[in-house]
Amino acid sequence: MSRMIYIVVLLSAFISPIAGAQQTTTHNCAGTNLPSGALTQTVYGDLTLALTNCASDSFTSGDNFEWTTNASPTAVTVSLSGIPINAGDRDQLPDGNVLFQLSGSTPETIQVSVVTNDSSYTNKEATYTFTLNPSGGSSGGSSGGSSSSSATAVPTLPLFGLLTLGGLLGLFGLRKLNK
Repeated sequence: MSRMIYIVVLLSAFISPIAGAQQTTTHNCAGTNLPSGALTQTVYGDLTLALTNCASDSFTSGDNFEWTTNASPTAVTVSLSGIPINAGDRDQLPDGNVLFQLSGSTPETIQVSVVTNDSSYTNKEATYTFTLNPSGGSSGGSSGGSSSSSATAVPTLPLFGLLTLGGLLGLFGLRKLNK
């Protein structure tokens, strides 16, 4: 009985970090195998779009990044290293992490155009469609080619330690009661 309690406590400590994770999607501008299925994603909480190999590349118009939304006013803020990026502005961004944050309580869909070297996209432009949802749901996304999704680690060591100590106390405490 006490071993079962200990196992449940340990498993719950490993499952808890997944619940509030932030999604990260990586876009490699030099990639040539960007499946269209990777361009539509649903995100719960904040989104980080990691741009790699983009700094020296651009659309035919001379920039490499643009984001837009149909919502007015928008509840989404976008920044790169703390510098805000306005909706509808085409920019030449360096490689780095572009952070999308939804401050409203209703989902919002945004389009993000980034440069790509995949010949199946016209004008070297791939457009992602992200549906940003308030945090609290389960994170999901597509991966493949030069785009991938992964969860950002959430610090849970204090919770893990507390649950582990509780499990050990239960394990050894119940042994003493049985004697």
